[in-house]
Amino acid sequence: MEKEYNLSITYKTSRISYVFNYVLVLLIILLLAILYPSLNLSETISAVFVFISFIVILILFVEPQWERILRRYIITDTEVIKIEGILRKNKISIPMEKIADINLKKGILGRIFNFGNIKITGFKNKIEMKGIRYPEKVYELIRGRIKPRKKED
Repeated sequence: MEKEYNLSITYKTSRISYVFNYVLVLLIILLLAILYPSLNLSETISAVFVFISFIVILILFVEPQWERILRRYIITDTEVIKIEGILRKNKISIPMEKIADINLKKGILGRIFNFGNIKITGFKNKIEMKGIRYPEKVYELIRGRIKPRKKED
């Protein structure tokens, strides 16, 4: 049974962050449609070629779903948590007062489709929130919950 958190928000990797996978699948399908009829392969080699192409397309297309099923991120009022796995769960948490650094990274596609990665570094652990939609809002949410440390004289 999982713990419920006050003021918690759950995030998952966005499907749009895998836009490159979808474009690659489309290109493979187009290449197959154009090149396959002109290859004149034997039936065995042709079947293997189609099977391998199908597996590659399936992997590229299903990867975003697996990512969304296997990994989630929870931001509470006191900590940032990363939970991975289905049968065997791996949980990493960084309390807000232990966050040493937080970085936001957006590539070209991330800037176009508004997704990015947020890397949270604690004193012991690191959490990278991959492919998060509206990363600036998440970044500011975490920054707002980090309590300023008192300077020691």
